[in-house]
Amino acid sequence: MKPNHYVERFYIFGEEIEESPALTLLGVKIGANASLADHCKARAVSANQRINLLRLISGRGWGANPQILEQLYIQYIRPVLEHGAVVTANALDSHLKPLVLAEHKALRAILGAPRWTRISDLYEAIGLEPLTDRLATLRQKAILRFGDSEAIRQTMKMLEIISG
Repeated sequence: MKPNHYVERFYIFGEEIEESPALTLLGVKIGANASLADHCKARAVSANQRINLLRLISGRGWGANPQILEQLYIQYIRPVLEHGAVVTANALDSHLKPLVLAEHKALRAILGAPRWTRISDLYEAIGLEPLTDRLATLRQKAILRFGDSEAIRQTMKMLEIISG
């Protein structure tokens, strides 16, 4: 059987619409085979840019204290990592890895901890919930907030199919 080489072209106001390998819904990029890897990588890149700014103001022996840095992380960086939590909470661990690594980098910057510091010690020292747990919590809160309706059940079923 010969492959179909026919390509349909679509136009809006005389401009051709380009085919995209991924679908973006509400800022969440869903790739081929319902993969969230591209979304997580893009969020991690954005978060790492912000973390570098956090590191600049932390200094060594000067700069903002850990409480100020923690507040900046919570308000300025963590929302980037949590974007799309309803979907990403069920993403594969390999897809979430860039986000988790970015969070670890931020915690080290806040505490001034070296790279060989155990991750569990970072979370214990700062008193924050790990990102994967936080994503699951946010997903559950969203489900409770929107109530138990047929539309929500259908949406959640679709999200579970998409995320894995």
